Amino acid sequence: MVAQTNPRRSWMIAPAHNPAAVMGYKVIKPDVVVLDLEYTVPPKSKDEARSGLAPLIKDIGDSQSDVFVRVD
Repeated sequence: MVAQTNPRRSWMIAPAHNPAAVMGYKVIKPDVVVLDLEYTVPPKSKDEARSGLAPLIKDIGDSQSDVFVRVD
């Protein structure tokens, strides 16, 4: 039996504090969306980014893309 694989060929990394940038996944349709909480988020926006993760994850999770969160 051959195991099914899920090749992840396209990845989109977006700053989690910027929902408009994250919503770009709807146009790009990557295999994976990475919500970044580390380098792309300014220190003053990190709390806002963390608190806004749940709706972003739900929205992306309802699509065909996998969702990863890059924490710092």
